[in-house]
Amino acid sequence: MTESTHRDDSHSLMRSLLWVRVQSIDCCIDLTYVDRVVSLVALQAVPGAPIYFAGLLNLSGRNIPVIDLGLRLGMERPEPYTADTPIIVCTAGADMLGVIVNDVNGMEWVHSSDLQLGSMMGEGNPLLNASINTDRGMALLLDIDSVITSGVSADLHSSVHHPYLSV
Repeated sequence: MTESTHRDDSHSLMRSLLWVRVQSIDCCIDLTYVDRVVSLVALQAVPGAPIYFAGLLNLSGRNIPVIDLGLRLGMERPEPYTADTPIIVCTAGADMLGVIVNDVNGMEWVHSSDLQLGSMMGEGNPLLNASINTDRGMALLLDIDSVITSGVSADLHSSVHHPYLSV
């Protein structure tokens, strides 16, 4: 059993999720993938990257690609980044990816049985695992494995200036 899962008294598998806001959408990230949360720092632009690719983050000497999750999900970014814009540094195996979100809203343990629409979510958007309802409301559970694998590998065909990054 991983650090972010445990069994409660009713023997139902629990998952620890980080709640984040992406534009107007509440989303969750399984904490097993979260390495740390950092504030936005200067990112190195990469010519030819897709619009959702914000740049490279130097984290203790390791260059980590950073994407804007809202742009990656097909949404628009209504305002530029600020120094308080959070980056969630996620890991899957040896791969790391920084994910820009609007807000980090805390952590919550949820029952795995509370996850809904899992089979339908992947069909409509492969970056989503399921939806979940808790006392906080409804949220979408991100498939961080898919986000990382598809993070920057698609569409590196034309040079794009990122309009929200001032480096």
